[in-house]
Amino acid sequence: MKQLLLLIVALSLVACEHDSHKKLTTVYSITCPDTTYSGDTIIYTSSAGVSAAVHWFFGNAIQQGVNTATSHTDPQNVVCASCASLCTNCPYTCDTLNGQTCSHAYITPGIYNIVMTVNGDTTSSVSKTMVVLSPGYLSTRMNNVRTWKRRIRDLSPSWDSAIVLTDTNFAVIADQYHCSTPHSSADLSLFGSSSSHLLYQRATDFNGSFTYVLYNTIGDSITIFEHQVYGPASHSVSYISGN
Repeated sequence: MKQLLLLIVALSLVACEHDSHKKLTTVYSITCPDTTYSGDTIIYTSSAGVSAAVHWFFGNAIQQGVNTATSHTDPQNVVCASCASLCTNCPYTCDTLNGQTCSHAYITPGIYNIVMTVNGDTTSSVSKTMVVLSPGYLSTRMNNVRTWKRRIRDLSPSWDSAIVLTDTNFAVIADQYHCSTPHSSADLSLFGSSSSHLLYQRATDFNGSFTYVLYNTIGDSITIFEHQVYGPASHSVSYISGN
């Protein structure tokens, strides 16, 4: 019985010594915030060493366009070591990227699953959920009566009573989808907005009229430009808030 006990202890020591030499599985992590706003450029960094082959999947098509006659720079602002798995509109669009550090700006609000793979080991890929919010959630700060500096161009006398305000105090009414001025309304542009500024714009209509409202969320200032056409007459006016 004593010999059997000694044998069990000896085998246990051999097993422990064998386990101590096993290669530990490296645990990687992704550094980036959990939440961002549409249009904001976020830096994604891998904890893997600089010599590691890091492969990213951001959950949506990525543009790497440049300003040429056939392409344009996409506002997603992806910067990475290389573009992999090229798809349509090559070489300007790709699904995944390679590099230890990448930057990317989502445009469409929603929930995205970011997957990072190191050295091709898909069994130990690391994922992180990114929640992308519409920057229009910041628009409630626009909704107050402001004092405006008014600038008028291309004044048509027949439009004086219809276009020119009797004073320069009025409110812009805004939400995460659109905003309205005393004269017109405009829709939020996801491509032109971020957490630092909101761009509302109305596309040119058949008369050539258009409106844009730019809100600086950091400086809390608003610029309005309206160009309206009525028959042969046209009128352009801009307002800048002093708040």
